[in-house]
This record gives sequence, C-alpha cells and structure tokens, in this order.
Amino acid sequence: MPETCDVVINIWKDFHELYKIMTSNSTTTPEICDSFFQKAKNWINLFTSLRTSSIHKGYSRASVTPYMHSLVYHVSRFMQLYRSVKIFTGQGVEKNNDVARKVVLLKSNNKNPTSDVLELECRQWELRDSERVKRSYSKKDAHYWETEIRNKRRKSS
Repeated sequence: MPETCDVVINIWKDFHELYKIMTSNSTTTPEICDSFFQKAKNWINLFTSLRTSSIHKGYSRASVTPYMHSLVYHVSRFMQLYRSVKIFTGQGVEKNNDVARKVVLLKSNNKNPTSDVLELECRQWELRDSERVKRSYSKKDAHYWETEIRNKRRKSS
C-alpha cells in the first residue's frame, strides 16, 4: 500500500511540474520545451501504472481524458513552437463573460440584455479616466455642532 501511495503522490508532483512549465510567464528555454513531450508522456504512463491497483480506482487507461491527451500531444507541440501556452488562454474572454452575466442577472431589466451589457461597457469606457469629485460640505449651524449637540448627549445619558 505505501508503494501505490507514493506513486499517487509522484503523479501529482509531476503534474505540478508540468503545470509550472506550461503556465510560466517567462519564455522557457528550448530544451525545456523540447523535453515537455517526454515528461508529459512519462506522466501519463505513471498515471496508468496504477491500473491494476484495487486501492486507487480512477487511474486506468479509461480514465485518461481528452485533456490529458491534449497535454501530451498538443500542448507539447505548442510549447515547442511558441515556448509558452499563456498566449492561448481565454481568461480575458471568461472575465468578460462573468461581468456580462452579472449585468444581466443583477443590473438588467432583462428586456434587452445584450443592449444593457453594451451600454454598461460604453459608460465604463467613457468614465475610465474620471475621478469622483467630493462635494463640499459646510455646517449650517456651527454653534449647534460645537456646543448644543454635546449638551443634548449629556442630558440623554
């Protein structure tokens, strides 16, 4: 049993290493990118090495997902060609979708949600360089704020 637990730990440590290489902001060296395919393939082999384990279910060949296939064969190719896969992320699009959903669900009359989202985007774009100007406030009755309010509070306590 400890042997298979060590294998599971190594599977996820190796995946963490692959993930760090994939998501690095800096351009990785060609040697690292070229060895990515072999590292990913070794990771899949390690993953499926537990297929006979009755203790750890879910590590069979049938559990290899299309994402894992993409990691080995497609991501490794992108790493060789472009030295990073960060340029292919859709995080900006996903964030815009989250903001649009929030507008539609919380701030829209739902009669024309597309128009509501676009109008909000336009207003935010126009106001992007603006700062809120604080209103000036002057006390109308300075005597009240300096003395009378203190006297009222003393009487009530």
